[in-house]
Amino acid sequence: MRRGNAATVMKGPYAGDQLSVDHIIPRAVVPELDHVIANLELMPMRVNAKKQDKIGDRQRDMAKKFYEAGLLSRKGLEAVLRGMNLEEREQRYHLEPSQPLH
Repeated sequence: MRRGNAATVMKGPYAGDQLSVDHIIPRAVVPELDHVIANLELMPMRVNAKKQDKIGDRQRDMAKKFYEAGLLSRKGLEAVLRGMNLEEREQRYHLEPSQPLH
């Protein structure tokens, strides 16, 4: 893909677009996931160009799974979950209150 020979979408609304690889959890938010293959996905370039470094429910859920699998540090998990208050994080992600996220 680096040599300009990217695969092309053949059907659907993005037909003709080249595919690109993107991070599910943006590396700007959690650089430690930069080379984790489970954090990559293929998408049409037009979709990728519109994406920003936003964190939504999907990214939060993936961060929890990466953390449980040992692929993401607690600090990385905190970076993704930032913005929710402590009680919401504990309830939603079944975290132990004895291990608060700061």
